[in-house]
Amino acid sequence: MKKVLMFIVMCAISMVIAQSAQAAGIGVYGTGGVAMMNWQYNGTKVGSSTDYFYGGGLAVDSNVARNELFGYRFTAGYEQYVLTDPGSDAKSDPIHRFSMTHTFGFGVARTEMVRFWIGPKIGLHYLYKHDNGYSYDAIGADALLALGLNVNAGKVFTFFFDIGVGYMGVYNLKGSGVGNSFGADAKLGFMFRINDSYKG
Repeated sequence: MKKVLMFIVMCAISMVIAQSAQAAGIGVYGTGGVAMMNWQYNGTKVGSSTDYFYGGGLAVDSNVARNELFGYRFTAGYEQYVLTDPGSDAKSDPIHRFSMTHTFGFGVARTEMVRFWIGPKIGLHYLYKHDNGYSYDAIGADALLALGLNVNAGKVFTFFFDIGVGYMGVYNLKGSGVGNSFGADAKLGFMFRINDSYKG
């Protein structure tokens, strides 16, 4: 767990250093989402759950406000992940989830005040829970279609919102359990822009 956390932190720091020398946006976000999960063991469906998560983290964006088509956004953060039984509404204790996402956005509408973009989002996660003899270790992977809006408030400050919908999967590292789902996540945050401004 410590190695995974260190890896995510180092990725974020590397992105900040690399982008700060050029144009970039650096900020923080809060996130939440839901996944309608179907669980399989050894290829046989064994049940379903409605999972949700919430948390926050760090965001770095290569193009927040510039009048250019392409932008890349990297986020790294922590969430609490909860499984809910749809039949009984019973909830699991929160599972720790460390996440990073890579979003490739194409600015389909660009003005001095707003940038509306669309593109694919790839998420990678590490989930773990160790408590009272119970051990859970899993890898999560998302392949989503994302829509986003950046709203520029002044010369260096931007609010942003994005939502992604599509496939979310969970793969148990200590067994043959696999979860597949259709899900959605959303992020809301703000960034400070460095050498990043709209030029018509």
